[in-house]
Amino acid sequence: MSGAPRAVPASAGVNGTLVLVTGQFPEPNETFIVREVGELARRGFDVTVFALVPPPAVIPDAEARALVPLAVYPPGRGRVLGDAWRTVRRAPGPALRAVRRGLADAIAAFRTPHIALRQLALLPLGLAYAGRLPPTASRLHAHFASLPTAVVRVLAAFRGTSYGFTAHAYDIHARAHRRQLPARIAGAERVVTCTAYNRDLLASLARNPADAEKIVLCHHGLEVAAYTPGRARTYDLIVGGASLHPKKGLDRLVAACARLAVRGVAFQCVLVGEGPERSRLEKQIRTLGLEGRVDLVGRLPHRDVVALLRRAAVLAHPSVVDRRGSMDGIPNTILEAFAVETPVVATRLSGIPEVVLGDQTGLLVEPGDVAGLAAALTRILRDPALGRRLGAAGRALVLERFDLRRNVEQLAGVLSGG
Repeated sequence: MSGAPRAVPASAGVNGTLVLVTGQFPEPNETFIVREVGELARRGFDVTVFALVPPPAVIPDAEARALVPLAVYPPGRGRVLGDAWRTVRRAPGPALRAVRRGLADAIAAFRTPHIALRQLALLPLGLAYAGRLPPTASRLHAHFASLPTAVVRVLAAFRGTSYGFTAHAYDIHARAHRRQLPARIAGAERVVTCTAYNRDLLASLARNPADAEKIVLCHHGLEVAAYTPGRARTYDLIVGGASLHPKKGLDRLVAACARLAVRGVAFQCVLVGEGPERSRLEKQIRTLGLEGRVDLVGRLPHRDVVALLRRAAVLAHPSVVDRRGSMDGIPNTILEAFAVETPVVATRLSGIPEVVLGDQTGLLVEPGDVAGLAAALTRILRDPALGRRLGAAGRALVLERFDLRRNVEQLAGVLSGG
């Protein structure tokens, strides 16, 4: 897709501007937000995105580039304080409410000083953005329950209106963020999340049944018709990654590959993405003598990731809980693998078993179980017919439950107060 999103009649719309606050926009590892914003715009929503950090230097995806004009980015470092001060001078009463909200939230985070300091550091940007709110802004919503929601609460205090947020993964599972969730749920008009596991967790953190009732499950979606199943498979190709973070469990995948090599199983493994685990994974690959069989290919354009999934025999997604308590929800890469009929081996963790149904759409192992992971990969690599059956069932599941237009239709109703 190229060019600006084409508006189509919306079955449910927002009267006024929908303001979305998120971290980086577009973020290479958050393609689901790009798809959601694009579909909302096509449905006739007037969308403005307030990003907390500048955009990537290079945006290879055409759909993401087309949405950049919808975004407002932080002014240069020297301008943030000036813009914040202009907001205070122009509207001192609302600005005082916003400052009180930001300070109260930072104080509430005192048990995790780094979070408190980051929230304080974002307060001037929140005030600067408050001064740039469109006069037509009628809905304030954040993607991620962490820092974006801290900023949207500042904006809501400034406007004297309600807010909502969508909760995803690290922002609710990491212990540092979880402590603030009861207050954020209580203050929100609506809370959206993308897995049943998350919904139940958030409901357990709500202060009362009325707060729990605000929490809505709304899956992300794919334009499944744009994903054609792979026909020319490389039947020894394992794909893993998306990002090189501890919660992805890629060290377990490398260890499992070492077991495959010892057993004489034919394979090649490609790990996609960048992140803090790169140097550790490179060392592990060298130590285990897997150079040439396990390759770190770095961050790829989205279209190239999909092309790789179309060729793969299997996607390995061995998610674990990291030391901060963070974990995946339903990884987008799993849905994209299913969309191209690639089977998945993943761990029984968080929302993953909601889509990777054991021996139906994929194979499940326990988090951290290297032997089990190696055995599951061996099953699929040595039985292409099994892989085809699991992959076809995975695509059927995505068609049924993760259609972009259907799921954004539901989200549009939530954002419209329906």
